[in-house]
Amino acid sequence: IGLSITIVLAVGRFLRLAVSDLQVTIIYKDMPEPIDLVTMCEDIFTARQDREFVLERELYQELIELYRSPEALIEITKRKDTTNTTSSLSSSSSSLSVPPAS
Repeated sequence: IGLSITIVLAVGRFLRLAVSDLQVTIIYKDMPEPIDLVTMCEDIFTARQDREFVLERELYQELIELYRSPEALIEITKRKDTTNTTSSLSSSSSSLSVPPAS
């Protein structure tokens, strides 16, 4: 009896560990089009390599603000429709434009 109770408790603990953080991480795992965020991370890396630390800090702050706002994160990562572009989509993507590092 003791062994079966131990096995049941161990399986229950593993299931709880596997499922417990889903509500926190699901917004990050199910991003349909994260290419803008990946591009921003690459721009931060490039700015650091080019020793443009002010630009790096500005891009980093913008990235952190995006991650703090679920609405903005959803807007940036939603699927882009090539036939129907809205003004809100074009205004949000224009905020991500970064001058090329020289």
